[in-house]
Amino acid sequence: MKDGFKFAWDGNVGEYLQRIINASNSLKGYRFEDLHENAKKGIPALMNMRTYPRASSYEQAKGEEPWHTKSGRLEFYRFEPEFIEHGENLAVYREPVDSTVYEPNVLVAEKHEAIRPKRPEDWGIFVERIYLVRRGRFAMS
Repeated sequence: MKDGFKFAWDGNVGEYLQRIINASNSLKGYRFEDLHENAKKGIPALMNMRTYPRASSYEQAKGEEPWHTKSGRLEFYRFEPEFIEHGENLAVYREPVDSTVYEPNVLVAEKHEAIRPKRPEDWGIFVERIYLVRRGRFAMS
């Protein structure tokens, strides 16, 4: 196990990042050290994608690569129990919690019969033990 994280123990995580860059099509030819130094100066790097500006899921929409789902197709409903119990079985856009500057940073919608997530109490987390910390993040007391 120690050898698997040799560079991390030595404080050189850049070696692992360079390996990811070398295996990436969109970063081919880049060096981590150069990207890191330029990022410190605020100089962006152009990603070598097939479209500019970036079109998300271009390869999947054109049928060249499968979607990264169980069926390989675009899925709008997930029937697996773990998706259902977390209320993520239907593809629904939810605004990020930190997208509003107004406290308490909670977005509330009406109940829908198809979305029935487990409540915090079902997981052993009781509401009276949770308190709100700035910017919508929660901590346990």
